[in-house]
Amino acid sequence: MKLFNTSNLNPSIYSHAEWSERVRMLAPGRELQRHRNQKNRGRAFLIAMVLIFLIFNCRNLDIKNVSNPSHLLASSHRISRLHYLVPANIANRQVCAVVTSALANRYSIPTILGYRGESFLDAQKAHIAKLRGIKDYLHNAGGASDDLVIIVDGFDVMAQIPAEAMIQRYFNLMAEADQRLADQRGITVKELHRTGVRQTLLWGTDKGCWPESETDPRCWLVPFSAQPRLIWGLKTDTGDLQYSDSRFLNSGTVIGPLGDLRKFIDAALSLIEDDWDQNFLFRDSDQFYIATLYARQEYQRMRDLNGGDFPEDIAGRDVPRPEGGKDDVTEYHVAVDFDYAFTQTECHNYRFVP
Repeated sequence: MKLFNTSNLNPSIYSHAEWSERVRMLAPGRELQRHRNQKNRGRAFLIAMVLIFLIFNCRNLDIKNVSNPSHLLASSHRISRLHYLVPANIANRQVCAVVTSALANRYSIPTILGYRGESFLDAQKAHIAKLRGIKDYLHNAGGASDDLVIIVDGFDVMAQIPAEAMIQRYFNLMAEADQRLADQRGITVKELHRTGVRQTLLWGTDKGCWPESETDPRCWLVPFSAQPRLIWGLKTDTGDLQYSDSRFLNSGTVIGPLGDLRKFIDAALSLIEDDWDQNFLFRDSDQFYIATLYARQEYQRMRDLNGGDFPEDIAGRDVPRPEGGKDDVTEYHVAVDFDYAFTQTECHNYRFVP
């Protein structure tokens, strides 16, 4: 699924009311009637297409026949569901474009989360309200732990790759990611999984770290990609963000098993409760807390790879709290989309987005 910011779209394309008003002012009589007839035919066509989609696609996409690693979908004898979730507290033309793009590419019918949310579920007041809406769905939707979940921000994420192709791509990406981790340790993938380490939750990436910080582990400790050295041309890594490595977690998109995602979202909300600081400027940023958990996971992985020691020079920068025992979870199976194979963020990528 290649994703773009809908801010590039011309609003006039979707502003039917304004366009109709101009027609009434400039073309009365026969022209107005013709416009109304065309508008009605357009609505009828759209309704017909939606009904056809509902008949043939039903509620959830069947992903049982898509090739996948056995640890991601536990049983090949049941039909795993695909959940397509869109956090959005209001309905507008951007949200409609996001939903339409998903339907056109045969994803399961999107579920809007947090619509008209109030109090602590009001995403207009705090982005972390999005996490509460996601948690509520993952705990109460009745889905199985090995169902596949896709979550996209409701105002700026457009699907462009068909669902079947995206699902196959996801499983391939996670299998390759597990193989790289196993190779780093000189073990097999099965042995890697026995240690509890694996990759299942794939988040989008940014070229810049946000919220910005020179000392926060989110911004300096997370791993670099394995992209070719000059992937962005001769200016790669020369200081301009548009030519830098895309390695920082972006919380706007994620794909992964429902069970793993549920545990991770629960952990993010627990972190918010434990570390809440009313005076912290970015206290309401869901991305801050999610990226903090990712940085701690990577910190512990590097320590485990090096006999309990962190291999890099800290040089006055902050590091996460080390794992404190069996009940202190640091491994959440989080990976990021270094290659833009799942999502293509627009920030700092204007030159490379067609």
